[in-house]
Amino acid sequence: MKQAMILDRLPDVFKEGATPDNPLFALVGVMEELHARDEDVLTDFGTYLDPRRTTDPFVPYLAGWVDLAWLLVDPPDDLYAEPGSPFAGGLGALRELVAAAALASKWRGTSAGLVRMLETATGEQGYRVEETVADAAGRPLPFHVRVVVPAAAARYLSLVNRIVEHEKPAHVIADVAVEAAPS
Repeated sequence: MKQAMILDRLPDVFKEGATPDNPLFALVGVMEELHARDEDVLTDFGTYLDPRRTTDPFVPYLAGWVDLAWLLVDPPDDLYAEPGSPFAGGLGALRELVAAAALASKWRGTSAGLVRMLETATGEQGYRVEETVADAAGRPLPFHVRVVVPAAAARYLSLVNRIVEHEKPAHVIADVAVEAAPS
């Protein structure tokens, strides 16, 4: 807030006394400087809340807001180090997951929601959830699903396992299997 605007908000007796030779004038100048940083932040406040435009250090904070902090707590070794990981070399995948969090929460616990989250996290398409899984004798296993990972996403297997374990319903047992590469 500029010095003139601060003075306009003061009672008339203070306005009359705020001359350049008065300490009140200097105090109002200090107030202007103290407000400058906060005003800059408030001017661009929308960029802080947009995961695609915010600064890199703020993305994990936003992930915590939308219940994705579990991706960042005790991550597997290859999550950030592996050159092929969607989180290596930046936070692009995490930004997209945060941006899609509202929609993901609507579909959480469903096959479609799990597939959508896996595709967003890895950038690969073609995940499937098979809801009819049979044992060796061919009998269907109750509360058992198989998540089929496309061959192109096999390098993200530790991330896929982490997401499946967190996003599946608690009463369901989930197996993760990599699809055979097309020949």
